[in-house]
Formats: sequence, structure tokens, C-alpha cells
Amino acid sequence: MRVLSPPTGLAVAVEDLTHTYGGDHERLVVLDHLDLELGPREYLAVTGRSGAGKSTFLAVLGGLERPQSGRVRVGGIDLGTLDGDALASYRRDTVGFVFQHYGLLGSLSAQENVELAMTFAGLSAARRRARARDLLDAVGLADRARHRPSALSGGESQRVAIARALANGPRLVLADEPTGNLDEESTARVLELLEQLPEEHGCTLVMVTHNHGVAERAHRRATLEQGRLIPTP
Repeated sequence: MRVLSPPTGLAVAVEDLTHTYGGDHERLVVLDHLDLELGPREYLAVTGRSGAGKSTFLAVLGGLERPQSGRVRVGGIDLGTLDGDALASYRRDTVGFVFQHYGLLGSLSAQENVELAMTFAGLSAARRRARARDLLDAVGLADRARHRPSALSGGESQRVAIARALANGPRLVLADEPTGNLDEESTARVLELLEQLPEEHGCTLVMVTHNHGVAERAHRRATLEQGRLIPTP
């Protein structure tokens, strides 16, 4: 993937993070005094059974959910201290999200989906168009820029989603089951793009996956079990 203004990855420090759902009588603990130290530009893959809390963990790192208890610092910033506007800015400017179901708007073309991510970043329309074209070229989809998601394969849609995730130059990329809906060939292509992010784009990458073969390719691996991250040899 061709480098586009690479950022510098961020260190992630999670201390004593606890997250629960439900009330006092039916309380479900999904993250239980969880700790993590992750350096800039590292690539961590997290596995675990369904319902283990993997998506919740990413949501907290990404500022989609506030830490209920404990401390989460990204690049030295304590996410628990950010107000609503600051959290929105953090999600827009610092984090790139890649989801299993792509999250593309069906009424927009591939290029328009990537441009949309930059709408509130202060870029002019011309700069948004130019950067979207460059990003689609970087993921090998320059010739599919005008196609809507319905005309793209699953692998192509996920590559558009990766381009969108990179639109605002994130320093932390969070991928939630990014190959879960893909065939073997598309999985290999998407993983190749994701694995280039730490080295070529300078991003710190955290991915959760059910696929142990996918996880084995990461710099570091861990299993989320009973609310704790257990390092995988």
C-alpha cells in the first residue's frame, strides 16, 4: 500500500478496566480489571469466544463507550476525562474503525463513502475528493471509485472501509472481525492491507477476531477470557 502522510502510532495503556451490563440482580461483567500495555505501531490481535467482550473492549478504546471503572489512556490522554465534544474529536481525528459488516452507505459511491469520513475534518471539497481518490488507489480500487457498495464484492467493500478508516490520518486503527464475512482470497488481501498499517502508515493496530489463523499473523496475540486479556505465546 502506498504511504499517505503517515502518522505516528500511539501507545495504549489500560489499567484495571472493568465494564458491566445489566442491573444489580443480573449484572454481566464483560471486562474484569483488565490491563494492557501496547506500544506505538504495535499490532495486537485479540481472540475469544462470542460474548467475551471483544467488541466492548474496542468500543472503549475507540471512545464509543466510556470506561466505567479503571483508566484508559491513548497517547497519554485519559479517555475518562474527555467531555462529549472532545470524545467526538478523538473518534474523528485519532481513531480509524473497520467493522465486520463494512458500514458503507449504499446510496453513496465508494469515493463518496470515503469522502464522508472527512466531512467534519475541515477539509475543502476538492481536498476531500483528492484524498479519497488517493486512498482508494492505495487499496487497489481506483477503478471502482464510482461504484456503489451493491456493485462491489465483500473484499472490495472491506477495502473501501479500510480506505475510509484512514481518511483522517488516524494514529490508532481498531478492526472488529474485519475478515469475518470474507472468502479466503479476500481475507488474504484485506489482511495484507491491515498488516501494512503499522509499518507503512505508522498506525497502532488492534484487531479482534474469531479466526486463530488470522490472529497468528499479528505482532502480539492475546485471548479475552473471563474479562481479562491473557497473552498468547
